[in-house]
Amino acid sequence: MRKYYLYALFDPNLKIPKYIGITNNPDRRYLEHLEDTNNTKKTRWIQSLKQGNKVPIMKVVKDTNDVHKVIEWEKLYIAKL
Repeated sequence: MRKYYLYALFDPNLKIPKYIGITNNPDRRYLEHLEDTNNTKKTRWIQSLKQGNKVPIMKVVKDTNDVHKVIEWEKLYIAKL
């Protein structure tokens, strides 16, 4: 059975979450964020951190085997963010 993770990317300077997401493989997803070259607000933020020799901190917030539950959690956490 597949496991799903709700995670947050935290600003290492401010210690606050800047991005909420869902994945089934946190390690792979974190590397994808670091290597992303799309021109998005999130990617520009990560690139600016990397220019200062820093990276976001990824923390798994919750996990479940229920994909519908993790999607619900994501919506709730994004609304709080």
